[in-house]
Amino acid sequence: QTLRDIEVVCVDDGSTDGSEKMLDEYSVRDSRVKVIHQENAGVGNARNAGIDAAHGEFIAFMDPDDKYPDDGVLNDLYCAAVENGASVCGGSLMEFLPNGAERTKYDGDMSGMKFDRDGFINYRDWQFDFGFYRFIYRREMLTSRNIRFPDYIRYQDPPFFVRAMAAAERFYALMRVAYKIRISRTEIDWRGRGAARFKALCAGIYDVARFARDNCYGQLLQLQRRRLEADFADVFEDEALCSMARRQVRKLFILLGFRLRRRRWRLLPWTAPSSLAGVKEIMTKSETAEERVLRLYAGDLANFGRAYADGMAELRRKEVANA
Repeated sequence: QTLRDIEVVCVDDGSTDGSEKMLDEYSVRDSRVKVIHQENAGVGNARNAGIDAAHGEFIAFMDPDDKYPDDGVLNDLYCAAVENGASVCGGSLMEFLPNGAERTKYDGDMSGMKFDRDGFINYRDWQFDFGFYRFIYRREMLTSRNIRFPDYIRYQDPPFFVRAMAAAERFYALMRVAYKIRISRTEIDWRGRGAARFKALCAGIYDVARFARDNCYGQLLQLQRRRLEADFADVFEDEALCSMARRQVRKLFILLGFRLRRRRWRLLPWTAPSSLAGVKEIMTKSETAEERVLRLYAGDLANFGRAYADGMAELRRKEVANA
């Protein structure tokens, strides 16, 4: 990279392929390279170790099988962030496929992978969840807000990303491609180790969905539902998998407004009241205020933010009246 005043923190997460020796050799040749050796603890833990060890003004993340598209990426991101006073700055994504083809066009729920102009974007207007690695983050923001990767073996990136973006409130976007991610043909063994990967997927989607719900990001909440339907529907229709992760699946489906058909693990639309009056009819005296509002979420995902605000306002009015 043309940006020379950097440190490169390499976390060796219990490698067994000679990476440990190779990293140590690099650190001897270049004083900017700092190596951390640890027992295998997962990618989230490794990234957190890198954050804790870093001293730079900004932090960039790179997975071991990816690359930057050119040698000016970090310089462009850093200069744009500093010149515009941004805590987060990023660019578009490029995927390189096993057959050598490259992909830079995205639409629908993946349209957030590219930017059509340079400039600030408010995260509340954007509400996207993928592609954290094409951004740089002000280190002080991450450390002061204790923003870290959760300890999930799958889907640990989106929970980190949405929290970092929400903390920044807005970010500076560049149209230029800032990261090239390698797409592998390797099939994921979701049933391995007692469905540990599948349980982590459930935990990750639930994490993002709950964060969206609690912070009134209605678009982000709906996006998690569509991710489950479009990206992972075949996984969740695996009856054996769902049986092994019954508690996680049920908890996730309730939050996202799905219900389970008895004896068959199939996605069905949530049957919800169509009005606030209908919501009131199914409330019980034993429910907390938060639980009552959660029912309102399920009834109006499309207008989630407004529904939440209206529901909480009504509950506050009742509390004042009762007082």
